[in-house]
Amino acid sequence: MTTFCVPDHLASWENRDLTVYHYRSPSERPFKTPVELLRPMFSFLLSGEKHVYLQEDAIHIDPGQALLFPISHCLMMERAPRDGQYSSLLFSFTSSAVAALREKHPTIFRRRPAGLRKAAFVLDQDDFVRSFVAALLRLESGATTLADALLPLKFEELMLYLAHTYPTTFPDFVTGLDEEDADGLLKRVVEHNIHNNLTLEELAFLCHVSQSTFKRKFEQLFGTPPIRWFHERRMAHAARLLGEHGRKASEIYEDLGYRNLSSFVQAFKKEFGVTPGAWRPQEMTL
Repeated sequence: MTTFCVPDHLASWENRDLTVYHYRSPSERPFKTPVELLRPMFSFLLSGEKHVYLQEDAIHIDPGQALLFPISHCLMMERAPRDGQYSSLLFSFTSSAVAALREKHPTIFRRRPAGLRKAAFVLDQDDFVRSFVAALLRLESGATTLADALLPLKFEELMLYLAHTYPTTFPDFVTGLDEEDADGLLKRVVEHNIHNNLTLEELAFLCHVSQSTFKRKFEQLFGTPPIRWFHERRMAHAARLLGEHGRKASEIYEDLGYRNLSSFVQAFKKEFGVTPGAWRPQEMTL
């Protein structure tokens, strides 16, 4: 079972505070996909159906609704309409963006009481939100420099509007999105260094812990040893580069941390059952 990391598995997303991606899929049958959300994210459903299974909740939304996810793991099941394709607009942001918003509007986004956090926030796409989504779609398909300039303004606009529309629930949910303890720091360090080929000792240093503590905490948080986890992420990244971007194994093996081509080919075949040259991209759902 392959886990897809968002935004890591979306090639058009960068390590920026705010990013937009229009996701479309022609899938006609629902199937569950494990998804690891590395950033808080809005998912505005445009067509089709979405079922989300979280640790303590299951949510179903139709077009005209949207979800705001915290950093989390979940299972997503999506169905395209009979006469079209599944479509959703994904709008992700960092904890830093939330912290800046709270600092600018402290009376609106106060520190929430402990223990009130929801698994995800469901909202309706009213006239204002639909207009907002249309604007993001235009930005997503337009010039990057324009999007970079306008996205911070659009993010603040949306968050303030939703705080006004859901005054008793939305601000409390948002104020939990930028909370980060030692576990949060470890997750952030791992997120930003997935493809940097750092050693465990170097990662532990960045997290201000010993290597043994890093290994122990990593396995508690991610459910698998760090060496295996990074191997799976490298293999998923390799599959995307080969399948979606048409890269050759000889062009990518060094960037993925392999000393020679043959060791990369062997590792890839062991993971996926085929050589890099025979790989075909598998359908992903988000």
